[in-house]
Amino acid sequence: MKSTALLFVCGAALVGAAVDPCGSDVCQFKGKDAANCSAIGQLGDGVLRAYTACSQDCLDDLNIKREAIDPDLLATLFPNPDGTGGSASGLVNYLRFDGSSVAMSLRAGFPTFFMEDPDVAGKVILRETVGGVDCTTNESGCYSQLTTYLKTTQGSTEMAQVGQTLWNNVALSKELEQGLCRIRGCQYYDGDDADAAAATSTCADAFSAVADIRAGTTKACSAFALGPAAQACGGGGSTSPDAAQEDGAGAHAACSAAALALAAVAAAVLTL
Repeated sequence: MKSTALLFVCGAALVGAAVDPCGSDVCQFKGKDAANCSAIGQLGDGVLRAYTACSQDCLDDLNIKREAIDPDLLATLFPNPDGTGGSASGLVNYLRFDGSSVAMSLRAGFPTFFMEDPDVAGKVILRETVGGVDCTTNESGCYSQLTTYLKTTQGSTEMAQVGQTLWNNVALSKELEQGLCRIRGCQYYDGDDADAAAATSTCADAFSAVADIRAGTTKACSAFALGPAAQACGGGGSTSPDAAQEDGAGAHAACSAAALALAAVAAAVLTL
C-alpha cells in the first residue's frame, strides 16, 4: 500500500491516502521521469488524484507551452535537479550568448560581473571592468574570469543554487502545462469539440483519465488546473495537528510558488 502523503495548501494540512506524490510512478518534472508517469492534481478538495500525464505530442497539438528554459538545454548545464554537477563553462556560455529574460535574471545574480543597462530597461550587461580586465576590449577575458569564479567554493555554491532554481522553475512550468491540458480535456468532455482531433489521437489517454474524474464532479473545468501544491513526502509525514502546523510553516515558500503557479493558470485560462 502506498504511504499516506501530507499535503499543504498554504496553511491547510490535507491528507490524500490514495496517491503518493513522491512515488516512482509519479512525474516529478525534473528530467528523469518515466515515459508513462502520472501527473498529480486535485480539485480543491484536498484529495490527490493521479492523472495520465499529457504527452509532449499532446501538449504540442494543443499549443500549450509555458517553459521559461528548454529542459534539454538545462540538463546539459545542470544534469542534477539539486544543481550539483553543473558545467561552469556551459553556464557562462549560456549567460554570454542567450538574450532571454531568464538569462538576464541570472546575470543580475552576479553583480560583480554584470550591471543593468542604463539605456535598455530589463537588459543586464557585462561590466566595463572585471577583475582588472577591460571588458570593452577583452570580453572573452571577462567571461573567463566568471568561469574561474564559478569553480571556487563560493562560486560553485552559487552555481548550484542557480541550477536548483532553474529545475524548480521547470517543474512549476510543467505542472502548469499539465493543468492547462486537463482543463482542455474537461472542456472536451463537456461538449467543446475544438480539440476533437487531439482528443482522439495524441491526447486520447490523458483526456480519458480526465473524463473518468469529470464524470463524478460538477466543479468548473478550471478546477482541473490545480496541481498538488506543496507537499511533504518521503519522510512519513505525520498527520497530527501539531506536526502539520510545524511542517506547514516550513512549506511557506513552496506554497508561495504554488500560489504563483495557480495565478498563472487563472490568467492563462482566460486566453484558452
